[in-house]
Amino acid sequence: METEHMQVNTAQPNALLDTAIQLVGERTGLDLTAIEPGPGADLLIRLNKAPTPTAYRVEIKRYLNKQTVALLAARLAEDPTPTMLVTDYVNPQQADRLRRRNIPFIDTAGNTYVNEPPIYVFATGNKPDILPTAKPRVRLFQPTGLKLIFALLNQPGLEQKPYRQQAEVAGIALGGVAWIMGDLRDGGYLIEPTPKTRRLINKRALTDLWVENYPARLREKLILGRYTTTHDRWWQDTDIAAHRAYWGGEIAADRLTHYLKPQDVTLYADKVPATLLLENRLQKVPDGNVEIVKQFWHFDYPEKALQIVPPLLVYADLIATGDARNAELARMVYDEHVARHIRED
Repeated sequence: METEHMQVNTAQPNALLDTAIQLVGERTGLDLTAIEPGPGADLLIRLNKAPTPTAYRVEIKRYLNKQTVALLAARLAEDPTPTMLVTDYVNPQQADRLRRRNIPFIDTAGNTYVNEPPIYVFATGNKPDILPTAKPRVRLFQPTGLKLIFALLNQPGLEQKPYRQQAEVAGIALGGVAWIMGDLRDGGYLIEPTPKTRRLINKRALTDLWVENYPARLREKLILGRYTTTHDRWWQDTDIAAHRAYWGGEIAADRLTHYLKPQDVTLYADKVPATLLLENRLQKVPDGNVEIVKQFWHFDYPEKALQIVPPLLVYADLIATGDARNAELARMVYDEHVARHIRED
């Protein structure tokens, strides 16, 4: 007998979790139980009727996209605690991506993946009555906010500087700084006893949100063009600094880790470097593997000497690809070059 979809109160994480558990149980017979956490603890979910009942930490992510999947995969590679993704809706492509990365999930349409031998369930293709709409626009993660947050995460102590200096470093209008700082404070990412003792907090969570929002809300607006060339590995002998540009993505990651040979090329510049195009016979095509993105930061950093963008941006570029082969590379870049900037005081 067909079950009716329930309306989900997406304002309440527990309501979403309870709905997903019930729908998955009805559609697959999987026996899951939400466990009430203690104060300050993570939400938990228990898989019953296994040889040994397994408890999973709950990771609630709404409006799933390839960046949120890649970011979650990177986090789980760092922390092996059994974790189950709970979301509104997982489409078949996302379900396959999660299964390949062995990330358990349930959603409010009854789709699920659990691989806990001898229990194996992979149910996909169920659709909710109303498909989730795009994530609401959050002012803090509009382009102006993303630029300032990027500067704050890369320049420890910048939050204590005058607003005019913050605006100059971030490359934004002075008028935008006050509301961004207010939103950071209201969101639990900034404490402000006095202007000179302002301090960013919850920096890991803020970093994750920046990386998740950067691709669609800022990066896409900054793309100057995509190109291709018949010259294989032309970038190896290119002095990118001579063209007033910096390597991002896989090339920058290779310079930081020497772990994975780049296949796609990303570079950041204030404008398209015409001489670079001519010297390397780069031709503009919609789906080229050479991407030129407009530079948006205005500060120095140690890795600049390597002719690369700031490591947080390298990490974000890798996550933005949603490519499983970049997952380990992204984790290495984060552990070795990003974590020190967001270490809690």
